[in-house]
Amino acid sequence: MSVVMSLDLDDEEKEVPEEEVRLPKFFPAPEVEKLAKEIMKSYHKHLREASISYTFKNGSWKKNGRDVPGDVKAMSPYVNVLTGFDFGVIINYKYWLKMNKEMRVAVLDHLLSCCQCDEDKEGNRKFKKVPPMMGEFPEVVARRGLIQIF
Repeated sequence: MSVVMSLDLDDEEKEVPEEEVRLPKFFPAPEVEKLAKEIMKSYHKHLREASISYTFKNGSWKKNGRDVPGDVKAMSPYVNVLTGFDFGVIINYKYWLKMNKEMRVAVLDHLLSCCQCDEDKEGNRKFKKVPPMMGEFPEVVARRGLIQIF
């Protein structure tokens, strides 16, 4: 049985704090990192060796007229040398504040599922972002139900 959930950012159930306006466009997200590490222990062991940055994005973030809950970036070799990160997880701050824990876990599970680690012929790790085949990864649907967030 699958459950369908969605989040409407126009819904005013939870107010966004006034200080959001004063926040920089991007800022660290330690609570996202903590939750992501919990999820990775059980479902994303392939990312144990990956170095991942977790960042909030403040302000409006839309794609095709819809709010974007988050995104993941696979760092280029050049950016990896400069930062030490293999992936960057970016979370829509406004969206995060309105989500309950179940939806936060589902968003992070989806984003971490986009992160893939392969090895090249020489045995070097190669990190890349992969999209779901059909809107959502089947393993995420099996764990969380059908959650309409992306």
